Amino acid sequence: MDGCGFPRQMKREARHFNGDVVHLHWDSGLSIDSYRYFIKKAQGQGIKVHALLGDPHWALVEYKNSCISKIKEITAYNDQVSPNERFLGIQLDSEPYLLRYPLDWNNVTDREEVLKQWLRTSREYISTINKYNLESGAAIPFWFDTSQEVEEAISLDIANLSDYYKRIIDLYNYIVVMAYRDTADDIIDISTNEIDYLSHPKIVIGIETTEQIPTYVTFYEKGFHAAEEDISIIHAQKKACKSFKGIAIHNYSQWEKFLSGFLFGFNSS
Repeated sequence: MDGCGFPRQMKREARHFNGDVVHLHWDSGLSIDSYRYFIKKAQGQGIKVHALLGDPHWALVEYKNSCISKIKEITAYNDQVSPNERFLGIQLDSEPYLLRYPLDWNNVTDREEVLKQWLRTSREYISTINKYNLESGAAIPFWFDTSQEVEEAISLDIANLSDYYKRIIDLYNYIVVMAYRDTADDIIDISTNEIDYLSHPKIVIGIETTEQIPTYVTFYEKGFHAAEEDISIIHAQKKACKSFKGIAIHNYSQWEKFLSGFLFGFNSS
């Protein structure tokens, strides 16, 4: 979610899909007062705010201080404000498979090293986050459990990289699985292994609503009604699963457009 003006529709929209957490992009260039205002308003509506950070390079040891510095910016902010104006967690959306330099994900040997370093840096980031009693979260793609790319890299070091997606899941307080498809059946299918792995609430299923190519990874063209219906189906089928923690919608701006169209009769897509 971008920007810090408290959206006038958030209360209504959050209630509409039972949302209780917002991942808010952290930008040290924005004023502290902007964050204070937003978070206070959100918490007043029963909505928790987690800071959102991300850079593929943060998977690498060479760049870990950059991420730790950002984490400390957030904790320094928290130290300056009242309890009801604080971030309650930090979500890391690193997506190291986007790396091309100094290590190239497309090179299998580099990929192996990226995966190794990501485990190591994740432990350090979580240790830093835990010191401040904040929740730690991460986003992973749905294909981490089945990808040939990941399997090829794991095969180079089975001892340290086997069941890689489980190792990442184990580290964080919660995981958002980016299950980007445009039908409930497909979304459920590609997130099954992650859901089945655990017996306590930890897995959030992420869906996409912004314009993307290919179109089958997003609800952008299908619009609000299709997204809402499929969200209901996912909840109905997965609510009994002990690991299921909910659904994350990317992103707020597009969902706001969807819901505005639904409530006021505009074209929602």
